[in-house]
Amino acid sequence: MTAQSYRCGWVALMGPPNAGKSTLLNALLGQKVTIVTPKPQTTRNQIVGIHTDEAAQTVFMDTPGLSQVRGRLSKAMLQAVWQSLNQADVIMPVLDSHLYIRHPDYLERDLAPVAEALASETRPMIVVVNKVDLFADK
Repeated sequence: MTAQSYRCGWVALMGPPNAGKSTLLNALLGQKVTIVTPKPQTTRNQIVGIHTDEAAQTVFMDTPGLSQVRGRLSKAMLQAVWQSLNQADVIMPVLDSHLYIRHPDYLERDLAPVAEALASETRPMIVVVNKVDLFADK
């Protein structure tokens, strides 16, 4: 393999709180690199995990959940999201499908900050519909 055929890219995982971004990162890497808990806003800074194989290296950035800014901590967490988005080659919005099936009105509430943040994006995006394992009838 030549050095030119090897690829490396940065992927920002972003979305509302408790969408499963940290769980997804751990699953993609095959090991626990970030805390996973039902408590919202556990991830407060950018967490980086790197997946390497023979053809490529992918640097995943787990970010705090996008939510309304309500103080200095929220502002700092939102800053971590924007920093990750600025570094990313690919943006991966993560959505909690189980929540939206049970509470359809939450979808617009949660998507508004994501849609606003990504409205003028030209970089590739991979939208992840998460938590489908929680459906009894798949």
